[in-house]
Amino acid sequence: MAKQKKAQIQSQIFIYIFAIIVVSLILIIGAKAIFSVKKDTDKISFVNFQTDLKAKAASAASEYGSVQKGEFYLPKDVKQVCFVNPDFGSSKTSLSAANANLYPLIQNSLYSNVLDNVYLIKSVNDVEAFKTQTKIVVPNSVNTHFLCINNTNGKVSFTLKGMSKYVEVSE
Repeated sequence: MAKQKKAQIQSQIFIYIFAIIVVSLILIIGAKAIFSVKKDTDKISFVNFQTDLKAKAASAASEYGSVQKGEFYLPKDVKQVCFVNPDFGSSKTSLSAANANLYPLIQNSLYSNVLDNVYLIKSVNDVEAFKTQTKIVVPNSVNTHFLCINNTNGKVSFTLKGMSKYVEVSE
């Protein structure tokens, strides 16, 4: 059996350390890539929801009396989708006290006359909003012009009823 020299043992240690560093870098870069893909997937889900809702609302509005049941996919971190009548904020009417506490950013939007009428609620202070071209109205009988629908396993379902120039949304 051949004897290893001291220099050979030290060079093997450097090879092991180098291998550990390379493997660690590969794992770190891979983890970053996976998180980046998840973040992009959530952005795509949001854009798809926005596009699908706008298309379905325009389609329903064009046919008076038509009823379309919509099932939409959302990122799982979105807890609710809320609809607010677009002219609700202009009357300076506030949400009910309970809803104002649950949705302070929507309340602020209403007071600021922001024209967004669809809100994706992730948490009390994390809300994404957008405006649809087709007017979406919550019937008066439902919580004073305000309707929120829970996200269940990445999906929300609601009904759009065509009213010629706008659509009514309900659960």
